[in-house]
Amino acid sequence: MTAETKSNRGEVIRVATNTLAYLALDDKKTILSFTPSDVKDSGHRDFAELKIMQGSVFNVSWQPVAGRIESAEYVAGQKLNERSAFRADDVPDENYANLPRPEIARIEGPTQLVLRPDAAEKGRTVVRRAISPEVRTFGKIVDTSKLRPGDLMLSQDLEADTISKLITSVQAEGGYAGADARWTHAAMYLGDGENIVEATFESLSSGGSVRMTSLDDYCHGNYVLRFRRSKYIDGAEAGFRLCIRALSRIRQPYDFIQAARLWWDVRIRKNTLNAGNNRRTAAEAVICSTLYAEAYDEALRRRLGEIGGVCVPAWLSVSDEFDDVDVGWLCF
Repeated sequence: MTAETKSNRGEVIRVATNTLAYLALDDKKTILSFTPSDVKDSGHRDFAELKIMQGSVFNVSWQPVAGRIESAEYVAGQKLNERSAFRADDVPDENYANLPRPEIARIEGPTQLVLRPDAAEKGRTVVRRAISPEVRTFGKIVDTSKLRPGDLMLSQDLEADTISKLITSVQAEGGYAGADARWTHAAMYLGDGENIVEATFESLSSGGSVRMTSLDDYCHGNYVLRFRRSKYIDGAEAGFRLCIRALSRIRQPYDFIQAARLWWDVRIRKNTLNAGNNRRTAAEAVICSTLYAEAYDEALRRRLGEIGGVCVPAWLSVSDEFDDVDVGWLCF
């Protein structure tokens, strides 16, 4: 245990969703955000599957400077403290309002800068466009002032559906660490302060395609975001070339066959994602990460993905081709 790491007991005082909760430590003043991945041997299960609820107690290793949990080991279901940070109707009480609250950590491991829904906003803005009721309820939008055209966005669903859980497990079984396998979607920022281009789908029945969408769609409180920039994009001009290549694929269909083949190679054939001939370039259909990879290849003449393998979101997370961009929220 390093000098920067502390060990405490902590009690779950609120389960916000199946993938986001809050722990009050036994010092009676520190509250930390808490996800299933923080739990020892969680195995990609959510809080409901782990049977974790309000009042569950953990031995916690955490970093005071970053304000984040390194690991949490289940102890018991009894409460540590008499007070609760939230009333039964989920409204913070006066004691909670007066507690010092550390800023939510943005560092996920040694190199990952992430933007959590509960991170404090860095400033205010005026939104000069119509926004959805979900975004108005959330009350924050992504601060794009540090972003450039062509920047990569990775996302993780806090309430993962069946497809997101499958992507995570296939990436993990395919050889990637959990910190990288958790990223299940990739998109490209277009440089206009609002929009991204992505390959996405609604369902197996309705299909999907490459489309231009708004960053607002990720401002509902349901996603953890991470923004990355290629070391080989040296300005807006190169970034816009990347965007043009991606936008040229608008309405191109989502590649369910490629996604199914990845599942087959990993789950059935027991291959890692860097084995075999999985790569498909200049394809008639794409998945989210290959949309970025193919546009990148065409604009910069550089290949992304495993050697002889495929480009998946986990590879875009672990690749040293990129640096993370420190992006925050703006409230309105």
